[in-house]
Amino acid sequence: MADNQRVEDEKINKFLLKLWAGITVYLMGNAIAQTLVLKTASFDDAEQLLLTQNWSLGYGDQPPLYTYLAKLIFIITGPSLLGLFILKAIIISLLASAFLLIGKELRFRKDQHIASLCGLTLIPQFTWSSQTSLTHSVLATTIASYTLWLLIKLSKNPSRLDYWAWLGVFVAGGMLSKYNFALFLAGLTTGSLLVPRIRSLFTQRGMLVALGSSLILLMPHMAWIASHSDLALSGIRDAKTTNLPAVAWPFIGFGVAFAFLSPFWIAALALIWPERLKLLIAEPSKEPAKALIQRLPLVMVGSILVIITVVTRDVIPRSHWFQCLLFFTPISAASLLPSIPKTRAKWLTATALAGAAATTAIMVGGIALAGITGKSRVRNQPTSELISSLRKSYQAPDLIVTDSIFLAGNARLAFPETTVLDLPKEEGQAQENIANHKTLKGKNQRILIVAATEEDLREIENRVIRLDPSLHQLSHDSKTSQYYWAPSKELTLFFAWLSNSS
Repeated sequence: MADNQRVEDEKINKFLLKLWAGITVYLMGNAIAQTLVLKTASFDDAEQLLLTQNWSLGYGDQPPLYTYLAKLIFIITGPSLLGLFILKAIIISLLASAFLLIGKELRFRKDQHIASLCGLTLIPQFTWSSQTSLTHSVLATTIASYTLWLLIKLSKNPSRLDYWAWLGVFVAGGMLSKYNFALFLAGLTTGSLLVPRIRSLFTQRGMLVALGSSLILLMPHMAWIASHSDLALSGIRDAKTTNLPAVAWPFIGFGVAFAFLSPFWIAALALIWPERLKLLIAEPSKEPAKALIQRLPLVMVGSILVIITVVTRDVIPRSHWFQCLLFFTPISAASLLPSIPKTRAKWLTATALAGAAATTAIMVGGIALAGITGKSRVRNQPTSELISSLRKSYQAPDLIVTDSIFLAGNARLAFPETTVLDLPKEEGQAQENIANHKTLKGKNQRILIVAATEEDLREIENRVIRLDPSLHQLSHDSKTSQYYWAPSKELTLFFAWLSNSS
């Protein structure tokens, strides 16, 4: 009997390895395809290109871990879109791996593994947004999945202190990825308290090991937050509000969460409804990990609604906030499934593959066919190319200054060897950034100013000169170029060169 089980486990392991390898190849293919088509960074990618110029304990309203990883990738690839796309592919591939690892701990059958991964692909936030625009949310979700996996492993073997130490590392990593990871921890803790065997983990001595390893990693960033609280909290402060009565706030949050899970919930309902009388409801005393997984969606939704009512209140939730809060719903749905007919499993697989293929086609084709569809995007703009074209007439600047993160990131693509400065709208912060900038402390320095309009150019130029009166204008110019694959549209950028040389 044991030999039969070992043979079956080996078959499952080989299948899962092939499945994960296929997903990884698909993701890497998308990364390369995007690099071949795209030459302009979107806002989130441009932000990472800008922030990775320096090591810092914090970067604005987002924690620093994603930027650290991007900076490490750039050591190999240089500041590039390829590096950023590869990083996203690796993170999403690790997320898929975590799904398979959790499924193995729950003793999933082959069809349950397929159902959980197909469910993941049917949530557009993971198949589309994670590959095209999102950064911190994807990383936080992947770390949340491994946190859940480690908790399940600890429920089976609570004496492993190395597991506890790694749990603390992942908790710290999640908090250093995105602050709403704290809400995931709150929901996971609440769900764990509902399952006696998992609840007992909170009295284990290993919990001190987890807390210690987590605090050691979090303390530097916590110190940074203490001295930059306004900056760290600016994201939630600047978010859009509903201006509706309090009774409407939870309904708005529920609506956004429901939209986040579309169309996954339709496929899940189609799978579960025919088997509604045979669902595998886990008994907490016998299958504590599976019981946790099955209770977690309702517990997490309840936690989200409480947080909305008490903390975020009338702030309109953004759909990507739910990535690390509801990522496990496909696993929860798969854990309920009895053995399903092969035809239904094939239907689900075909649906997921069609969605993945459509994602690739739209991701790449949507840019390349902008001239036909008439729907050009930011990435159709020749922003980086226009800035790079200055190399033909001028030597590389010592410093590039702009007032747009988007322009600043793309300027770094054009001049990766040059420091790029995003000039904040706040005059005091701008003065601090420029006054401390090493390139303004010497002589014979050349500064390039890049702007989207002449008015912006003059404003930036005046602000920089006010901060350093020794600077004067050398030249003023503009350049225009057609959009990529959309020649009916043109982009114009405005440039000014400053110098403090005599």
